[in-house]
Amino acid sequence: MPFKSFIFTLCWLILPVHICSGKTVIQELIDGIDFNRDIKLVSYMIGQEPADNSRNPGNTVFRLPRYTGVLELRQEMSLSFRNFELNLKPRLSQAWTKVEFDNDQEETDQDTDLFMNEFLIRFMVTNQLFVSYGRENLQWGPGWLFSPSNPFFSDNGRSNPKIEIAGMDFARLVYLPNMTWTVSLISNLDEGRQELARNEEFNKKHAIKLDFTGQETYAGLILTYEEEGETSLGLYGGWTFNDATLLYTDMSLSENDNPSDSCRSAILIGGSYTLEAGPTLTLEYGHQENFPTFSTRDNLMLQYSHNNIRDILNITLVLTTNLNDHSSQFTANAEYLANDHIQLFLYTTTSFGEEGDEFGSTLDYRVMTGLEYSF
Repeated sequence: MPFKSFIFTLCWLILPVHICSGKTVIQELIDGIDFNRDIKLVSYMIGQEPADNSRNPGNTVFRLPRYTGVLELRQEMSLSFRNFELNLKPRLSQAWTKVEFDNDQEETDQDTDLFMNEFLIRFMVTNQLFVSYGRENLQWGPGWLFSPSNPFFSDNGRSNPKIEIAGMDFARLVYLPNMTWTVSLISNLDEGRQELARNEEFNKKHAIKLDFTGQETYAGLILTYEEEGETSLGLYGGWTFNDATLLYTDMSLSENDNPSDSCRSAILIGGSYTLEAGPTLTLEYGHQENFPTFSTRDNLMLQYSHNNIRDILNITLVLTTNLNDHSSQFTANAEYLANDHIQLFLYTTTSFGEEGDEFGSTLDYRVMTGLEYSF
């Protein structure tokens, strides 16, 4: 039974019906409900080779899976009625992993999980003011390598869009005074499904974010305070130089509550140029200083991407180099649209580096292949 028909029947049985200008009040309420649902089935296999060194001898420390298989049903549902909006992203996942060690021993594991990766409850107070609470993956910033101005998520998910980023719980107040400016108050109240690093504790974060959108430029400014943590200032922006060229930057400066700790800083500068034939070339430079797990890191990235090749193929090639330790990583992604419902994908990563380098000290290579079926 269609969703609206089911709701109408339920209301007919429970509530009294009144006639209003030739149309029932219940029918008017039902007509005001907008419900949408998308369903995808994502299945993939991952094979990877853990690097064998003193940090992870025989894979006995990190215990990285040699093989992983995942079958995941992803639903996205949205319901809106007048000033109210509800969004749900439930997931049903079946995963299998196999961990191998150098002593010819292995471990296998299977896990079935039903969870809500994201949800959002939003209310429009006025045409310019919105309040919401939910589990979200809040992303912004133009960069591929990382997003320094985002204090909530270190992974922007752009290197592998098929693996979803776990959402965290936010309360937000958004004010739109006009078409150019947006003011947001954001509170990160819980880690949600996000897995924190070892020995890391969750601290609530509160931020005020200001966004500007012009015809050829955009910019964002965010000031964040972390309870029992650090205060940070982030800034990002982009400029459409011409029809083919885009320039952008993303940066942050953070200071811990402990005055003896040094300030953290990060900056990303990049640009992209789209050729007449369709491919886009992107160059990025990223600098990070005084982070907990390393002192200084400088990265250079060159990317070639070509989407909608004959309306069925997307290709992305990325070479990233650490200018300090000279390690590098090469990524090749391909997505093929077999028909209106099925997309096949292949993501590969190969690392070149020594023990202690950014690349090569954890994984030698990684291959992920699978398909996505849209109902």
